Amino acid sequence: MMVGGYLKGGAATQSVITSVGADITLDNMTLTDAEDAISIRDNKSSTGADSFVSITGSKIMGTSSAISVHSNGTEENEGLRLVIERSELDGKFHSGIACNGTFGGTTIDIIDSNVRGYYTSVYHPQANSTMTVRNSILEGWTGLAVKGGTVYVIDSVVKGVGEAGEPGHSLSGWMDTGDGIYLETTYQRTTKVYIFGSSTLVTSANAQAVRKYEYEATHAEISISGGSFSTDVSAYLAEGLTVVLDGETYRVE
Repeated sequence: MMVGGYLKGGAATQSVITSVGADITLDNMTLTDAEDAISIRDNKSSTGADSFVSITGSKIMGTSSAISVHSNGTEENEGLRLVIERSELDGKFHSGIACNGTFGGTTIDIIDSNVRGYYTSVYHPQANSTMTVRNSILEGWTGLAVKGGTVYVIDSVVKGVGEAGEPGHSLSGWMDTGDGIYLETTYQRTTKVYIFGSSTLVTSANAQAVRKYEYEATHAEISISGGSFSTDVSAYLAEGLTVVLDGETYRVE
């Protein structure tokens, strides 16, 4: 456990903290000046130990990403866990949290936190994985980019602040669409995004609040049960709900 401290990298520092199958707890810590402030790399062996990283009341800032995640999970092994609570993450050039899609098996919880990245707050491409965002703020060029797993957005704010870009199939990474929440179906893996909570707000400055590309793909879905949006999200509503235009905001009822 690390409590109440400051760790700073240098010009050539790749990460301030690296975990390969470790249990790490950070409380009231500040990490700065590394390419990825925290690197979680459990993909060394599919039979290796799984990391459990817990971050509370901390500031994590990376020159590329605040946290990079490389799991070792498979369809039968879900182990790597990352919990972020009452913390601030900032990826100056890439993502707040950048996940690797080669392997699956991660559980990520973001609670009462702010996660920002230049291109996206979180890139979540990994299969057999779950991420829950609760009472938090996510912001990036594309607010949240998803290509795998199951993602829950609950009573949270997601902002896409970049210029609008065309969606498409990217072999690695995602297209910079400028959307609030962007689900890309390239990897042909089961992917689900659930959005709910009366205080949820998803916006895009120049594109769509929520977008699935390609819309016809049956292996991926977006389901919206509540919240307010900067563009019409009628195409993604859960059964029995409607969208009401309130000024310039589309509210789900």
